[in-house]
Amino acid sequence: MKNIPVFILFFLSALCASAQEVDINGCHITVFHDWGGMTQTRDFNAYGNVYVETNPNEVIDMKVRIVPTEREATYNVYKTTDTPQKCGEWRFVTDRSKAKFVIRYVNDREDCRIWFTNDRSKAGF
Repeated sequence: MKNIPVFILFFLSALCASAQEVDINGCHITVFHDWGGMTQTRDFNAYGNVYVETNPNEVIDMKVRIVPTEREATYNVYKTTDTPQKCGEWRFVTDRSKAKFVIRYVNDREDCRIWFTNDRSKAGF
């Protein structure tokens, strides 16, 4: 009987465990979510409306690290206020429901490293 609460605690923590894997192939991104046996795959192209999630408990699509030089970046991102039309063109939105994908800024263990370019022609993955 004493082991039942321990088992329940272990079982519930296993259900809450979440794993994520991101596969980036050019502009095409596939995100694999695994929530204790329940899986979800999400595909999108890496341009469009982007929401930056700051709550560590919320699900995101990519962990992004901003780097100080173009040489260190995996991808160049152009911040736009008009309609993004090609890879690397991101328009940041404040309403998560209007985002094509969701990112979180991190300092390590990133899915990609980005550098913000001022030249739209240099944007891309």
